[in-house]
Amino acid sequence: MNKNRLSFVLTFGVIIGIIIYAIAPKTIQANVHQAAQPVIEQKGQLFPFIWIVLLVGGCIGITLTYVSWRKYRGEKKNKQDKTVD
Repeated sequence: MNKNRLSFVLTFGVIIGIIIYAIAPKTIQANVHQAAQPVIEQKGQLFPFIWIVLLVGGCIGITLTYVSWRKYRGEKKNKQDKTVD
């Protein structure tokens, strides 16, 4: 793995970790607070679930986009190498 790719992956991982660290306590606190309320008073109980779905879906989407981009670049470079030969 070259140095640029490694630094990109590490930076990307740190950014995702910071986002999760910032969002997770609020989501957990909201779930604990809602669990303590009577069932009649619970409103918007899907709100934390939606955030988790968006977070996980976003991570999957970003990963698939990155992999697709790398595959496109690799195929493009491979095609150029074959034309040079």
